[in-house]
Amino acid sequence: MRLAVILCLCLSVSSCSHSTPDNRAVYVLFDRSGTYAQQFDKVIATTKLLLARMEPGDSLALARMDNENFSEQNIVAAVTFSSRPSQSNNQKRVVLKTVEQLAGEIRVGSYTDVTGGLLHAMSWLNATGAGKKMILVFSDFPDEPREGYMREFPVNFNGAHVVVWDVPQAEPLPAAVLTETKSFAERANAWQQRVEAGDGHWQLANDEAAIMEWLQ
Repeated sequence: MRLAVILCLCLSVSSCSHSTPDNRAVYVLFDRSGTYAQQFDKVIATTKLLLARMEPGDSLALARMDNENFSEQNIVAAVTFSSRPSQSNNQKRVVLKTVEQLAGEIRVGSYTDVTGGLLHAMSWLNATGAGKKMILVFSDFPDEPREGYMREFPVNFNGAHVVVWDVPQAEPLPAAVLTETKSFAERANAWQQRVEAGDGHWQLANDEAAIMEWLQ
């Protein structure tokens, strides 16, 4: 009888030690080059949505893609929210103010290091130890590395969800833009294959529903 009790306790401890954390971490990558620089209002709206639903222990980072070699200098905000409501609310205000200030910047990048951004996003997400991880991408994926840089290599997404914001077109597109749209579809498809091959989940979204569903 005593042996059975000890065995049950050991199994209980073992199952607890392998439980998945319930905190969440989101890394927002936004393109500041080309036409996507004009879509920054979507970044602000999505940031507000995320901040309204982030809970104590959750983490949020935002980074710009506007140069040919992504680094920590591209991060504009990174925070894990405090369990103290007053401190957590202040953290959220600081993040939102930081992002809103970027809207007034004239600076527009000439390059987009998508691979570097995603690699850094995964490194940061893994470091948080979060049970649920999401990378939210605002870009048309024009991966433009510096000459001589190797970009075609496997990336481990470690179960993260990669949600790509597909901006809907309100008006009929001219032929030149249609060609670019096809190019976007091809680039997105290539990245989908890389994400899924690296144990990640891929989704194109054109509204907040996908983000809301993930946050449940």
